[in-house]
Parts: sequence; C-alpha cells; structure tokens
Amino acid sequence: MRRFVAVLALVLAACSTAKSAPSPQVSAAPDILLDSWVSDGPRGYFVDGRFSLYDTMWWTQLGTSSSLDAAAVARWLGPALTGSLPGTPLPPIAQIDYAVSVLTRVGAPVSARTVEYALNGLRRGSGYTSGASGTAPDWGSTAIAVRLLVRLGLAVPAEVADAARTATPSSWSQQVSLLQIASALRWPGVESAVQQAAAVSTDVDVAWLSLRSALVDLGAPPVTACGTLVRPDGTVGLPGQSTSDPQATYHAVHIGCPGARASVAPPHTRAGWPTPEALSAAPTASSFGIVAAHHTLGNRFDEPLRRQVEVWVPALASGDVATQVARIGVRAVAHAVGADVSSLPVVATGSGDAALLLELTELSLAGRAPSPETATRVRTAASGPAGSPLRVAWLAVAATVLDTPSYRSTALSELDSVPSSFEASVVRSWLESRNALCCIGGPMTLRTLMIVLACENGRYDELFPLPL
Repeated sequence: MRRFVAVLALVLAACSTAKSAPSPQVSAAPDILLDSWVSDGPRGYFVDGRFSLYDTMWWTQLGTSSSLDAAAVARWLGPALTGSLPGTPLPPIAQIDYAVSVLTRVGAPVSARTVEYALNGLRRGSGYTSGASGTAPDWGSTAIAVRLLVRLGLAVPAEVADAARTATPSSWSQQVSLLQIASALRWPGVESAVQQAAAVSTDVDVAWLSLRSALVDLGAPPVTACGTLVRPDGTVGLPGQSTSDPQATYHAVHIGCPGARASVAPPHTRAGWPTPEALSAAPTASSFGIVAAHHTLGNRFDEPLRRQVEVWVPALASGDVATQVARIGVRAVAHAVGADVSSLPVVATGSGDAALLLELTELSLAGRAPSPETATRVRTAASGPAGSPLRVAWLAVAATVLDTPSYRSTALSELDSVPSSFEASVVRSWLESRNALCCIGGPMTLRTLMIVLACENGRYDELFPLPL
C-alpha cells in the first residue's frame, strides 16, 4: 500500500497550475528509457533507475562488462565516487573502490581528484575508515585507499605508509591487507611474504575465498581444493542463501577452485544490474515506461512487454497489497501493448482511501462491475469527510466503475475544498482534461518522465494507470 501511495504522490506532485516552459530534461527521454530497459532477448521490462553497485561490480568482474554502455553506467554511478550513492548498503570506501573498478572496466572516465577528495574525508591520521558511522580506521579500508591512490597516480600520505611499514598484523586478514599495501607501494620482500601468507592454514569459507583471491592477485599460486564451497552448478553462495553470489563465485573462479565457473548473468540494462527492489516494482515501472516510450521511441518495446506479461500473470493471483499494486501495473502495461490479462482476478485488500483507489482502479482497468460488497463500501465511504486528494481520486473512478455520475460531481466539489497543491492541480487536470503544463523537481525517473510527456502532450488520461 505504501508503495502505491508513494507512486501516486509522485504522480500527483508533478503538475502545477502555474505555466512554465517544458522541462529540458525531456530531451533525455531516450537515454532514460534505454538505461531502464531490461531484456533477456525475447522478453523485456522497465525498471526505474535503481541499480545495485554490488551486483554490477561483481558481474562485470565475471566478464559481462561488454554488454554495458559506459555513458549509461556513469549516469548513475557518479555519486559512488564520493561514497554517497543513494540506497546502497555498501560503506563509502567500498563504493569508491567499486565505482573506480566498474567505470574503468567499461571504459568510462574517472576523476582522480574527486576520488582523492573523497578519500581525504575518510582518512583518520595514519589510516582510513570504511566511512560507516562511528567506525575507526582499519587496515582493510586503508589497503583499499592506498591501492586506489596508487592506481590513479595520486600520492600516498607518508604517515599512512610509515604506519603500514611498522605495523604487526594480529590476524590473517590484517596480514593480507598489509601485503596489499606493501605490493602497491612496491616494497621489497613482498613476494616471499605472500607465499608465507598463502601457506597459512585456516577455515575454508567465503571469507577465505576473498582473502585467498587477494593473495592470488599478489602472486600466490592457485588453490587445488575449496572444500564444499562450490555448488554443482559451479557457483558459490553466501551462508544461508539459496542463490549464488557473484562476488563469492568470482573469487572461486579467480583462485582456481575445481569446478568453479560463472553462471549466466541475470537480465540487466545497459546501465547495470537493478536492485531487488527495482525488479519487484518492474510491473509498475513498466506501466510508466511504456507510456513514455510511446511518446518518444514508438512501439519498439511492445512485443517484448507482451511476452513479459505472460510471465507475470501466473504469479499475480494472491490478495496481498504488493501483489495488487503489481497487478495494476501489469493491467496498465497490457492495456498499452494489447496483451490479454483477462484471467487476472480483482481482489479487495482493505479499507480506507488508498485501498478503495486500488480496488476501483483495478476494476476500471479490468472493465469489471463491482461486487455488491464493494458498492456498499463505496456508498458508505462516500458519505465520509472531504479533504484528501486520494479520496477525490477514488470518487472520480467510482463514478465510472459504479456508473454513478454524482460521485464525479462530489469529487469536483471536494477538490475545490482541498488546499492548493501540486496534488490538487493534477487531480483537477485529470478530471477536467484541463490544459496545464508540468514542472519537475528531483530526478527524472520513469514516473516523472511519463508525467511530463503526458502533460506536454495533453494526455491527461495517462496521468493515472487507468482509462477514464
């Protein structure tokens, strides 16, 4: 429910009664759409601008970078160079490290000065912190920072180098980190120390894979056994997870674990690998993306989306709110591309303005009459207090679904009493097909792009995913 309301709020907040020039960002529509398009060949769908730095880093390490577009990657990855990529759980030091690696691998430029500035912010005296809140300097983060500085031709602070030279490791992981620093700074005696570290006996687990991979980078020989880490399909997973992990699999392949091999990369866009949250919201994102595409790139995505709808439909029979939101997205996509979704159910999920809007939207998209119970709920709720743009919206939809024009009149009357806002102005534009232009604040996502294009082309019926 919260996701639908958040989407609705973005839609409602995009239009203003104040006239303004069309957003120059609309010229970027083709890039936004192509960066958001996920395809596995015959099928495809849109995701809305959220990419996983972790997955993109390790799938490119596994050799799939040729399918990425350097400019598309750079468009979302830039903030990671300063450790400030929104939404990622990775600490700043890892963000910077991964960003430099990914951008370099795909052939995009890296600003050495930007990285130097970001690393200076993570330095604490003779070491570097990961950047996570309250963390102290550690040798793992310091090794990453030193290697980045050397890689980009930047100076390593003497205080950091001196501390590493005189440090005594208290664990195998610290030993490996100090060897990485020594190797980056080309100190003598590294080769023999690496061989000694490689001979250390320790548990064969996922952490061992990472450290052993670092030693192989420093010249240690490949391994001859990896315990039971490698699965029958040649991949490696994290403890407690049934799916394979690209980082663990990369390290297993890199150090020569018998039987280890990269699996087929999951579907992705030319910009990278979407987050799980973006993938779960793909039906909603696709309902916005296909409308925007029809305004700018034609019907090139229609056939792949028709095939994708066939994949989505069987999983959308449950009655929970998340499934209902996805089902509305699939119905809207099907309406745009001419797919058959007549087998989808309509399931009520609750009460209140948002729940009524969900149910009535789905009924409208499905072209179905409401049940007596729904009609009763609508009549009861219609007598409630005014004041909510969500209420105005469901009243207007109810006018069509229940064939009761008085609900539309009530919606218009109540809209006059709703405080002036972007929400109120776009609801009025939608209800009256009033000629209003769009103004944009924040990033140009698929949602906002669709809103801008719909407003600029006078297609107010497209402001919501339902045919009025």
